[in-house]
Amino acid sequence: MKDKVPKVTSLYKALNLLKYFDHGQKDFGVSELAEKSGLPKSTVHNILQTFECCGFVTQNYSNNKYSIGIAAVDLFGQYRASHHIDYRASLCLREMSEAFKVNAYLGLKQGEDVVYLCAETYHRRKDDEINRIGARIPLHCTAVGKILLGYSGIEERTAYYSQPLRSYTPYTITDMNDLRQEVEEDVYRGYALSEQGLMEGVYSLAVPVIVGVEPVMYGIEVSALKPFGDYDLKEILGFMRDKSRIIAGYFVGSST
Repeated sequence: MKDKVPKVTSLYKALNLLKYFDHGQKDFGVSELAEKSGLPKSTVHNILQTFECCGFVTQNYSNNKYSIGIAAVDLFGQYRASHHIDYRASLCLREMSEAFKVNAYLGLKQGEDVVYLCAETYHRRKDDEINRIGARIPLHCTAVGKILLGYSGIEERTAYYSQPLRSYTPYTITDMNDLRQEVEEDVYRGYALSEQGLMEGVYSLAVPVIVGVEPVMYGIEVSALKPFGDYDLKEILGFMRDKSRIIAGYFVGSST
């Protein structure tokens, strides 16, 4: 798979600092971020000072640590609005998460990846870097990515199949023919499964969110720490399909 090379390296390194502010730790000192990122402390300090001027981070002067600022929240709000992402979609995901004790996501297809726009987490592992809004994952290694790949145009699918696929676990599908066959089966039955394709011990299930007659760009996914049994699969799928229709209605309602 082709890797994108940042054109402005200094900007790339600076923006990457924001990724460390997640559910695991909400605030950092300069030394902590320097250790995590590998950047000099002086560089991290200058970046954070600049981010503070823009409102992307805010400093707690009682302990000199930084946390995400309101400008970053506003920016994501603008993104959600521009993509007609209704807050009620998050409520649908939360219902699924609580009802079945799973993580639930709304994914958007962007090029060769799927990006999580909404995330409701029930379980979280220390080594899990994907249970968050904004996570970007190659299409072939997770259920929502595969179902969205299946609904892509012929040229787009052909281009994806022609590239080498990165292996994340011993269970990741990296053979082009195997992937093509599985994606075709996913579209035929209307849902996709991924068993430990991205992380060992994590199993995911996804259905598309079909909005009108436009290309299918959205999907909802749930992930669990054990395989989906036949009974659970049937029950969860029924729930997910109902919610996918509801969420599709939010998109339609927001775009009119």
